[in-house]
Amino acid sequence: MLSLAFSSKNFAIVGHVLLLVTIGTVLFVLLNRFLAEVGLVPVEQQMQEIGIHKTEVTDGDKKKLIS
Repeated sequence: MLSLAFSSKNFAIVGHVLLLVTIGTVLFVLLNRFLAEVGLVPVEQQMQEIGIHKTEVTDGDKKKLIS
């Protein structure tokens, strides 16, 4: 995309392409920093940490779910 913009000799297109590349780079860097800070945590682990995860299902619970 960048090479096509430079070959067109239209500086407006080159400027817009460079703007898009810059925006993409900034978003990528911000996402990497965010994930490095927070990390990806599975939903099950989050539920266990806040105490709403049910670890064992009893036979009575299975019957309730089936009916």
